[in-house]
Amino acid sequence: MKDFIKYSILIFLLFVVAFVKGQNNQVLKADAEFKIKNYANAVSLYQKILEADKGDIEKNLILKKIGECYREMNQYESAIKYYENYISRNPEDNVAKYHYADLLFKTGNIIKARTNFLELKEKSPGNPEYERMIACCNFAISETEKPNKQQIKNQELINTEQSEFGLAFFKDKLIFASMRLTDDYSSIHGRTNQGFSDFFSAGFDTVFNMFNNTERLSGNINSPFNEGTFTYNEGLNTAFFTQCKKNPDLCKILKAKYEKNKWDDIKEVLLGQPDYNFAHPSLSSDGATLYFASDLPGGLGGKDLWKAPVFPDGGVGDPVHLGNSVNTPNDDMFPLIIGDSILFFASDGHIGMGGLDIYYSKIENGLYDRPKNVGAPINSTGDDFSILINPDFVGGYFCSNRNNTEKSDDVFAFFHNIILDDITGKVIDSLTLQPISDVKITYSTEGVPKIIVYSDSLGVFYIPGSSHTNCDKKHSLAFEKEGYLLKNVIVPCNVKEEMLVFLDDGSGIFHSLLGNILNKNTGLPVEGAMVTIKSLKGLNDTIFTDANGVFSFNKIPRNDYIILRASKENYLKDSRALGTPDEGKSVTMSKKTGFDTDFDLIPIEFEVEFEIENIYYEFDKARLLPKSKTSLDKLVNLLNENPRVKIQLNSHTDERGGNAYNLNLSHRRSASVVTYLVGAGINKTRLISRGFGETQPEIKNAKTEEEHQKNRRSAFEIVGEIIMAKTGTGYSLDIPETRSSRDDKILENLREADNQNNDFSNVEVLDLKIKAALDNKVDKTVDIESGELLKINRGEITKTTPVVPVSKKEDIKEEEPTSLTPARPATMANVYRIQLLATSRLIDIDKQFLEINDLVEKHGIFNDKENNLNKYRLGNFNTKDQASEIKELLKQRGFKDCFVVEVKK
Repeated sequence: MKDFIKYSILIFLLFVVAFVKGQNNQVLKADAEFKIKNYANAVSLYQKILEADKGDIEKNLILKKIGECYREMNQYESAIKYYENYISRNPEDNVAKYHYADLLFKTGNIIKARTNFLELKEKSPGNPEYERMIACCNFAISETEKPNKQQIKNQELINTEQSEFGLAFFKDKLIFASMRLTDDYSSIHGRTNQGFSDFFSAGFDTVFNMFNNTERLSGNINSPFNEGTFTYNEGLNTAFFTQCKKNPDLCKILKAKYEKNKWDDIKEVLLGQPDYNFAHPSLSSDGATLYFASDLPGGLGGKDLWKAPVFPDGGVGDPVHLGNSVNTPNDDMFPLIIGDSILFFASDGHIGMGGLDIYYSKIENGLYDRPKNVGAPINSTGDDFSILINPDFVGGYFCSNRNNTEKSDDVFAFFHNIILDDITGKVIDSLTLQPISDVKITYSTEGVPKIIVYSDSLGVFYIPGSSHTNCDKKHSLAFEKEGYLLKNVIVPCNVKEEMLVFLDDGSGIFHSLLGNILNKNTGLPVEGAMVTIKSLKGLNDTIFTDANGVFSFNKIPRNDYIILRASKENYLKDSRALGTPDEGKSVTMSKKTGFDTDFDLIPIEFEVEFEIENIYYEFDKARLLPKSKTSLDKLVNLLNENPRVKIQLNSHTDERGGNAYNLNLSHRRSASVVTYLVGAGINKTRLISRGFGETQPEIKNAKTEEEHQKNRRSAFEIVGEIIMAKTGTGYSLDIPETRSSRDDKILENLREADNQNNDFSNVEVLDLKIKAALDNKVDKTVDIESGELLKINRGEITKTTPVVPVSKKEDIKEEEPTSLTPARPATMANVYRIQLLATSRLIDIDKQFLEINDLVEKHGIFNDKENNLNKYRLGNFNTKDQASEIKELLKQRGFKDCFVVEVKK
């Protein structure tokens, strides 16, 4: 009996050992499948182990592995179940919790995802990825809450249960890749648990109004491997496409010739480094540039976007990284280049709605603007990618894995223009300030059928961007409703701001206003400038100048005070305030009738001087005379309207007197202007003073007093923009209030003065000039300065009061005293800076250098203007070694071509 028991125990132990060994072998097999990305096989093996395993430690690992497999196969719902089970047992695993939150986000559970990201942020404050994902959740919430009238449509006649993606037009067909199983013998791809992708074509079915009649492409373009993302060069009669193989597990770009209705002569496109992935090709319209995604070294991480030249023989040159504006440390893929000015792509590294989102970036002079998210309904919380734009830019197609239980990719159509902004606005009763519903709004473009829409119950109207694709034509809006006066508004082709349109019922006496906007440099009209008007009595309207630079407003109340503000891209903004006549008849307020309604907008150009008229100094001194105040205050207002502009104040003398004396005098005079501006509240970092003496006369060898007067002048030129300060949510200037709130404060101060004594001569109203139209044309000029009046005592910054009217321009002669030795500037050591970029145009610094904002904030950026180039350079370093150390850091951050330069201090 004892022997029997002994043998039984021995057999049991042997069985246990064999079972454990078998379990270990199963785990090793599953891990091996996982390592080579055969996730479908790995899941099957892990699940068998999970059913048999009783140990908590092993079970935890298996749960996590199964979740990772389903996540890699884009089967998000299944992945969530296993991550939830694993995290309930291992709540401190932040990596797993991040993936779990991301899966919730991608499946549309935004609120729960945001809660999990916030919990992760509390555990690891300052983690930039957690911050980014919280921002993405907030963006997705705002997008889903917006009323959206745009439509998308599933192309169900070509979609299957498997994935379709990689879209392109070829002749009259749609080319796409599909993982569909074409027969019972089709192979299953272990990574996706779907078929291997091949290329198919479909023709447009006018009955169903979508693509239909799918056919597999003929020839050798399809292989036993994965093909996807097709682009065609008509000049070379060649397609470029992606093919992904195993052993090694790499994707490459190949090309194929189209001959006799089939694709043959398959060759690999050699891009220099064979051990990296190259995918998602897109050719420019001229076929001269190939855009693609790659994990080449020199990128920011993940897949980045690159480009390479395509030669006439079909060869391809060296890849060039598209830079930090477009690329992120995550994946940036599926480029689509439109002409040479717009790049579409998909990314999960910018602020988006979850997963891959579609963005576009405008290209100017080889620089890429900060990408813009195309928004819902094209983007969703799932993966949205592979966009294709119709030739007329109205609508197109894209791929998405939204609304699918196991998240396979489908083709969708959209029908609106996503390049131009939609026109949106609100119609309001000018007296009651209540919204007006059912207003008939007619959108007219020369030679194009009219579009008619109606305002909704909240007065809101909407016109899609696709209706104003032609920027060479005149566009206008007409607003009509019974009981209200007809209103016509001229609009430019691309309106970014929401419009506020005020309709009047026609009762009472009102004035009109007529103005003109010219380019101060050329004197030519500025078309499409936006002009806004705001008044004490509630007038609030927006209009755009016509081809002659003309704008007009109607129904302006009597005895009111208005603020006019003019703006246009690439010009400095300008503004002014006016009083309206208190008369019993209508008056047209214009320059002809004595009102300051015209604007000379200053173009943002370098090395162009703009004269400051009516600047006067005491004879032979640098002290400003009181009569200069009006012109200087206009400059103060201009700088306040454009708080990021940096200018150089230039002073010039006539040619009489000695060179050294005139140079010294001009230096001191330009410094006096800077002192005045600083006293008016302008930040000193925005101002540079330079004196040129007699070195740059307008008229050489001047003879008459009038010619000498032209040579004696003060001027300014734009030299750059100041860097914005970093805040907790991004970048902003240290400006305490918005322009809208400043307007409200101006009007409120005027209202209080009006209630007290109707005397506006000492009203404190920020940074404009109020011209009160009293007794028809008698102007009262008052100072406007936030907090207190700017007090100038005959040119010196002291405490005094009234404004002296400007008299006629006086002549001031420059004279040289008998004994004056000019000061010799002290010798100063040079400094070292790191050059990041050289370009012929002014760039938006916060966009271009967003990725190195910490270094920008610490060291500052300088625009060293040389030979008509803007050379953007970082820092002021005392030694070359200091600069070189930061240069190496910049190279690691993506600025591969930066270098150190020595600069005169």
